[in-house]
Amino acid sequence: MTNLPFSELPWHIMVRGVRLDRTDQAIAAALQVNGRASWGQIARVLEVPERTVVRRGQRLLDEHIVRVSVSLNATQVIDARPMLVDVTTKLGSLWYVARELAKRDDASSVSVLEGSNSIAAMLVPRDDNDLKKLFYQELPGIDGIATLNLTSVLRVFRSGNDWDPGILSEPEKHALDTNQQAFASEGSAALISEDHLMLNELMVDGRTTLSRLARIADISVPTARKRMDELVGKGRIQIRTEVVPAVYELGVEALVWCHAPNRLIEKIGTQLRSRKEVRFCAVSTGPSPILMDILVRDEVALYEFLTNGPFAEIPELTVDNSLVVVSPVRRGSLQFDDGPPVTAVAESKKIGDQ
Repeated sequence: MTNLPFSELPWHIMVRGVRLDRTDQAIAAALQVNGRASWGQIARVLEVPERTVVRRGQRLLDEHIVRVSVSLNATQVIDARPMLVDVTTKLGSLWYVARELAKRDDASSVSVLEGSNSIAAMLVPRDDNDLKKLFYQELPGIDGIATLNLTSVLRVFRSGNDWDPGILSEPEKHALDTNQQAFASEGSAALISEDHLMLNELMVDGRTTLSRLARIADISVPTARKRMDELVGKGRIQIRTEVVPAVYELGVEALVWCHAPNRLIEKIGTQLRSRKEVRFCAVSTGPSPILMDILVRDEVALYEFLTNGPFAEIPELTVDNSLVVVSPVRRGSLQFDDGPPVTAVAESKKIGDQ
């Protein structure tokens, strides 16, 4: 048996047709810690030549294996209203509806689930007017939706931004995060017009340079830097890095809806967010208020989580439903589309509408 440490063992994996190794995996993990870290900073922390980090990191971005964007922190920004959306579709309309949801500017995540033409999504309307349009006009106006259920997110215990794949050491993570300046929280606040202009660009590409952000917002580069430092430091916005889970050898994603006595939800949510399998955990309105997004290696690991995981440790926590994600369609600005061709979807939708 080799005496090489695990990180140096020969290893590779194919993701979206690209052969990746441990270096690629570490670069992806570094971008999860700080999606706006420079290639030079990542190279110094990982002790890898900068030219290698530039080439490998840019390939991860170009091939849409990693995507960096920015999202609103709805708990800090006035009027932003994250909503969980559960949809079932008419026969043949599944991928048409999924793509319509995924292309929305306010879409945070969209998933095609196992079951009966099921889709789960999280949308973040920016204000009450957008929420009303979403509820009364836009979602009902999507052809092919059979049933529609919206619930309000009340508390987020883990947003996905703070999920740790366990690749980097604590000193490495700390070194990557040193440029994130901390500001005292002032509670909820409204964004100014320059913030919205920068945010619109950052939602598409979270690594957009400060000089480009300054041009877009018609402000100076030092002002753009100050606004970004404050927005991130005060928690108004969150740098969001999404990585295709296969990069970390995680082959199964599942959504798990649960309930527990109201008096225990805060305690239970705090326990759940410490689990390495839990990428996202939130509490919403509705009969199954606790929702977890789980990432595990395979079906055996999912079974272990559901039987010997938190549900064995917390007897008051009960599973109402669990569904495997057949296809993630959108995670932040990272798009996945392994569905049938658009023409095939259109033909299938015509048949379903007849």
